[in-house]
Amino acid sequence: MGFWLLMLAASAAFAPIKVYEGTWTVVSAHTMAGEGKPDTIVNHCHEETAFYACEQVVNGKSLALLVFTATDDPAKFHSQPIFPSGLAAGRGDLTIVGDHWTFLGSGKDDSGKQVFYRTENIFTGRDKIHFEQYESGDNKTWVKKNEGDEVRVQ
Repeated sequence: MGFWLLMLAASAAFAPIKVYEGTWTVVSAHTMAGEGKPDTIVNHCHEETAFYACEQVVNGKSLALLVFTATDDPAKFHSQPIFPSGLAAGRGDLTIVGDHWTFLGSGKDDSGKQVFYRTENIFTGRDKIHFEQYESGDNKTWVKKNEGDEVRVQ
């Protein structure tokens, strides 16, 4: 009986993330397709007992496998992007409060200096997201680097 309760709890825990599955068109100032061209993001997602994973394909190229794990707080998740090379970027954190998602992460720039990243996603229903991307050198002062909109295609 405990196994089935664990499976039901995991399924309920990942319910908020499932909205991101599918195909999205991204329009922003800075896209991977180039200035003035939209990106197409396809999230192929799969749920297991302790993990929710999405292969993220951008403009036809697989860029990362995003793996999410639940925490004791139903509004918080850990995330880990794994690249086709097998390297991982390091654990990030996702907080979901209603239609507002906040992704936090960090890494090193080309000179080896610590850089903090924050992405704010604000959903308008299930099919539209406005996002803003920020960077910080001290995790206190944030500079907006990009913003745009994602619309579900399917």
